[in-house]
Amino acid sequence: MNIRVVVVDDDHKPRALLIKALHQYFPQVTVVAEANSVQTAIDAITEYKPDVVFLDVDLTYGTGFDVLDAFDDPDFAVLFVTAFEHYAIKAIEYSAVGYIVKPIDPEDFQRKVQRTFDRLFPEGSLGDDTTNSKQSTPTILPSTSPPLLVSAPISVPVSMPVPFINPLADKLVLPSNRGRQLVEIRDIVYCEAQSNYTNFYLTGTTKPITVAKTLKEFEETLLPKGFFRIHRSHLVNLAHLKEVIREGNALFVRLSGVSHSIAVARMFHDSLLDRLP
Repeated sequence: MNIRVVVVDDDHKPRALLIKALHQYFPQVTVVAEANSVQTAIDAITEYKPDVVFLDVDLTYGTGFDVLDAFDDPDFAVLFVTAFEHYAIKAIEYSAVGYIVKPIDPEDFQRKVQRTFDRLFPEGSLGDDTTNSKQSTPTILPSTSPPLLVSAPISVPVSMPVPFINPLADKLVLPSNRGRQLVEIRDIVYCEAQSNYTNFYLTGTTKPITVAKTLKEFEETLLPKGFFRIHRSHLVNLAHLKEVIREGNALFVRLSGVSHSIAVARMFHDSLLDRLP
C-alpha cells in the first residue's frame, strides 16, 4: 500500500526537512503535494486526496484549523507538526491522530509517525512494493494565493535537528552601493516598481529606499508575508491597509502613513476584496 501525504507548512526549511525525514524513515510514503498557506492547503487536499496530512498550525493568512474547517467530513487523517505545544488540546478537539513539536527530534518523529501509521492502517496492509506508487510532478495551481508546490519523493539523507527559529526570517535584505541594508518586513508599507528598480516605502519616512532589482524578484519573499499585488507596479503590505475606496468602476487603497491613494488594477479587484474580513 502507498500512503499519500500532503505536507503543509509556510516555512520552506521545516517543510523540506519533514519531507526528507518521511522518505528516509517511511519508504511507503509518497508526498503528493506541499502547501504553504491556508488556501493552497485546501486546494492540495481537495485535488490530491491524501491519506494523511502533516499540518502546521500557524500559516499564511490563517491557521491549520482554518484548513480543517473547510472540510465538513474529512476523509484524511491529520497529524499536527508545530512549534507550539499549547495547541495540543485544540488539536485533539479536531480529532488529530498525532501531535509533533518542532524542532523535530528524529527518534521521537519516527516513533510517533510509525505509531500513527500502525493505528491508521491494518497490520500487513503496508508493503514495500512501490511499483504502483504515483510519482508526482511539479505543478502550480492557478490561485491568487502563494503557489502550491508539488514534490516528488526525496531520497536525500536527513540531518536533524536544525534550529527552527531564524532571527533574520522577518527581515528583508536590500542591496545598495554601500552594502546591504536589512529592514523589518512589517515596516514596509508598499513597494513601487520603476523599470528595473524598486522603491521601498517604510513606516515613519516619506523617502523611499531604491534598489536595483525588479519588483518581481521580491514577490516570492513578500507575498507569503502578507503582501498583495494590486497593480503591475505596486505591491502593498495588507497590514498597513486603512481603506478601500470605490469610485465608479475604479478601486483605490489608502495605506498607513501615505497621503495619497493608490489605484488597484481591475484584474485584482475581486482578489483584493476577497481578502477583506
